Amino acid sequence: MNLTEAICCFKDVMNFEGLNPEKGLGTEVFCFASTLMPVINVDLLTINDKKEILLSWRDDPHCGTGWHVPGGCIRFMERIEKRIQETAKNEIGINVTFTQDPVKIFEILSREQRQGIEDQRERAHFITLVYLCKVPEDYVIPLEKSKQGQVGALKWFADLPEDLIPIQECYRTNWDNIKKVIMED
Repeated sequence: MNLTEAICCFKDVMNFEGLNPEKGLGTEVFCFASTLMPVINVDLLTINDKKEILLSWRDDPHCGTGWHVPGGCIRFMERIEKRIQETAKNEIGINVTFTQDPVKIFEILSREQRQGIEDQRERAHFITLVYLCKVPEDYVIPLEKSKQGQVGALKWFADLPEDLIPIQECYRTNWDNIKKVIMED
């Protein structure tokens, strides 16, 4: 079988399995696709009235264990605005207001060896569009997302914590500029 035939077979299997790139690829296909090209995602730098940032606890072999800025990968034919709101609903539990343009763009390359990942190219190159987001004044972290140490737990921070996931250390190296944007808002 040559490459063209293999691609046709792959498309047929995707159709048979009901995989639609506009709705998401599923973990297996997404991880494979991420070995071929960068992934574009949005990060929601979410703040409250006290200018604190909302971070989420993460624990997975691709990104490690620690706090991170909630984010989501843009699907095929999906508008950025939709991905921001879908991510906000899924990770924070509500819709947010957000800046029209990204406040920062990061190119994240995961060059360190990640234990438990067979193909180190998986999810190793991201173009991250960072949007400044706000929650409503009356927002309270949902009870199911308040258990510290649990994947998906949320917490407000006045500054970046020491246990930020390694792939997001770019926030720490750019923190002075990011903090200015937060304070100006």
